[in-house]
Amino acid sequence: MKSQRPPKKGGPQSEFAWLVDDGVRACQRQRRLPSLEIVQSELATEIGIGVRTLQSWRANRFPDRYEDLRNFARACLQTTPDLGEPWVIDLFRAAGMSRDVEQALTDLQLESATSPREAALPNRDQVLKAHIIQPDPIFQRVHLAEFVGREWLTAKVDGFLNDPLRRSGVFALTGEVGAGKTTFLAQLVQQRNYIQVFGEQVPGPANISRALRSLAAQLLMRYPRLASEHCPTRTGSWPDEPLAFEQLLRSAARGLPPDERLIIVCDALNEVGTIPGGNVLGLPAVLPDGVYLIVSHSLMPIKLSFTLVPQSEWLDVRSSENLCDMQRYLDRIAHCPNVAWWLQVQKQSAAEFVDTLLDLSSGNWLYLAHLISEIRRGPRGNHTITGLPASLANYYATYAASWRDKDVLKWDTLYAPVFVTL
Repeated sequence: MKSQRPPKKGGPQSEFAWLVDDGVRACQRQRRLPSLEIVQSELATEIGIGVRTLQSWRANRFPDRYEDLRNFARACLQTTPDLGEPWVIDLFRAAGMSRDVEQALTDLQLESATSPREAALPNRDQVLKAHIIQPDPIFQRVHLAEFVGREWLTAKVDGFLNDPLRRSGVFALTGEVGAGKTTFLAQLVQQRNYIQVFGEQVPGPANISRALRSLAAQLLMRYPRLASEHCPTRTGSWPDEPLAFEQLLRSAARGLPPDERLIIVCDALNEVGTIPGGNVLGLPAVLPDGVYLIVSHSLMPIKLSFTLVPQSEWLDVRSSENLCDMQRYLDRIAHCPNVAWWLQVQKQSAAEFVDTLLDLSSGNWLYLAHLISEIRRGPRGNHTITGLPASLANYYATYAASWRDKDVLKWDTLYAPVFVTL
């Protein structure tokens, strides 16, 4: 059954209040009563509570007793059975009574109302989890356990999200390759459990539907109240096309409390596909109130157009903030066992290691990632710290030269043409 929601202004302002309102309005329609006041009076009498108590539930106050909420659910279901089990589950969860869900289903005898076909359907959460692209490989690749710094950048994101004059928006993080965009967003996702998609996991136009399906599954897991209208185990199809995904996003936004934000992180949008005539990844041009996107992309031009003006943040690798973060990172890395052993073999101090790599990297984190990975594996064990290449471009040039020296013929006929093409 579809929820009939009143206009947000003056209406319920939390998920629990929305669900109570759904039940009250469903009863009003089925009983053909002219006003909410009358149906509330009838329901309150049937439940054994005061009218003001029921009104307080529609005004965001949670019930004090399990029995009162169970009796409310029973009265609504007796009038409108189509509200069904999903509404009851969402109602008790939203009221902070998740532990009482099974008891409520038993008391209301809803298990007997489940058809054999529905009983044979796969578990909703299992289906949704199977389509979520987990970010763990990203966390591992960027060595998130070693993350330090970026407090200044986090403060800018929080300032954007908490701006009282902003009702929705886009925070766009840009910068050259190696500026640290993905690592920063991975840290936000891990620490704050934001809904997410990382471009390197869904590259190109062929993966747009897969990316939107992952985002949709995360939304449906986060907001169970959306299941009856949008979950594929009930509707038979996924909201993995741009228009269907936008409808899902708007449904999620409609039930948000005033102080809650729906935040989605989209990293490396330059690596994903673009919908013909639309935005990269099919992102909606008009964001619903309460929805915030935190996106990143490189200097490559992409189609990203919104009706509002995004707040852009350029990650300057040579900025004092970035270099300070890098120094803190290198101070920590210099004391890791495998790096400390390499420095001991080279008879170099940790301070010299930090100062030299700060200078050679020019603030580029990808340079450090490649170099420290090699040091940990051991190939540079016979080189001194003064023999390291300067800058990311020179690092790649040195790497290419090693290919040439191994096999000049293959370099001339195969590797060099590929390298130039890339």
